[in-house]
Amino acid sequence: MISDENIIEVKNLSVVYDLGKANETLAIKDVSLHVKKHEFVILFGPSGCGKSTLLYTIAGLLSPIAGEIWINGKDIAKMNANQIAHIHRIDLGIVFQQYNLVPTISVLDNVVLPQTWRGVPKKIRYPIGRKLLKKFGLEGQENKYPQEMSGGQQQRASIARALVNDAPIIIADEPTGNLDSKATKVVLDILDDLNLVEKKTILMVTHDASMFEHADRIIFLKDGRVVKEELNPERIGRREKGADVVSHKETQDEILRKKYRAFANSLSEYFLNLNELRMKDEFEKIIIDRLEKKISKPAFEELFKKPMRDGGIGLSDERVKEIEKRISVILYETELLRKKSDDELEHSKLSLEIGELRRYLLDDFDKKLSFGQIKALDEAISSYIHKAIDDEQFKRLITLPEIQGGVGLSFADAYTFLSKLKLVLDLR
Repeated sequence: MISDENIIEVKNLSVVYDLGKANETLAIKDVSLHVKKHEFVILFGPSGCGKSTLLYTIAGLLSPIAGEIWINGKDIAKMNANQIAHIHRIDLGIVFQQYNLVPTISVLDNVVLPQTWRGVPKKIRYPIGRKLLKKFGLEGQENKYPQEMSGGQQQRASIARALVNDAPIIIADEPTGNLDSKATKVVLDILDDLNLVEKKTILMVTHDASMFEHADRIIFLKDGRVVKEELNPERIGRREKGADVVSHKETQDEILRKKYRAFANSLSEYFLNLNELRMKDEFEKIIIDRLEKKISKPAFEELFKKPMRDGGIGLSDERVKEIEKRISVILYETELLRKKSDDELEHSKLSLEIGELRRYLLDDFDKKLSFGQIKALDEAISSYIHKAIDDEQFKRLITLPEIQGGVGLSFADAYTFLSKLKLVLDLR
């Protein structure tokens, strides 16, 4: 029997592929490990070390040739397929690298699928699914098909599906493996919140050592064996101080600096071309120094114009003026928005701010818009700021023909408008 404090315990587990065949392979070799209740544990190792095989065996998706697997007090190594399916409905939520969403049904139906298998009626399961989608920033995506969403959105939907039955354990196999850095951060923040605030136990496979900071403990695997374990004292210490400390109770200076970093990153992606990305770090440092008023406007411009061999960025006068112009306008618009509380943003018309933002979006736009197009653009900006629409819906309004209530511009224009608008909002 397992310890009461362990929600997962594995004893002397071995897994063989192609048993009895010429290519028989011992993938997991006499592995023993445990995961405590409310713990965040990472299984780490190079490709082919057996970490995903171990995870899938713990989840009951693969059968061992020897050993015990205790999940929430139940030995699943001795269970049949129906009994393991019941464990998946009650005790385990599984997040896959490939999302594994069903492409022929809606996002909402994907999320509530585990409840469908349990026979939960629509009037109960649909509100639960909608609440989870809203929680993970997917409100308004309910009726889309998975392929109509980004990879990050699909992964958030798969996490919502893993949680729909309120399982105490989340098992995740490289959940950020197919995501860009921005979507990766969102997914890791969600997992952190589930662990620290909602007290879910998380067992995650990764080959990325940069994710160690999210775990209480890291289990290292090599050639199908556990070779060592390491504790993360900083993470454990933060947990012991309480979830409210980890729930981003930052000082105003820390919050502002985080926004400055995000803003500088967005600006570098907007302005630098591919062969200049090597200068990204220095570019962003200069932007942050300017925002924090550590350097004057002349010094700022000089650093951007100075040749790279002399420690500068080496940009032309025209590009430097354009960057300074964008920063000045963006900071002005940001100040307008910053004066509004979140509640005011949700309920006010923001007539002055919307007009200023529209002028900012059209600042270097060489097409003349009709009154109807301007009105539609203002409505799109207002809806986006009020969080009534998401990125995709904003772009759709920009590209929708004027006769249908849209602005009637190109997809390239929609992308540019959205990028500029997000630059402003980054500093709020």
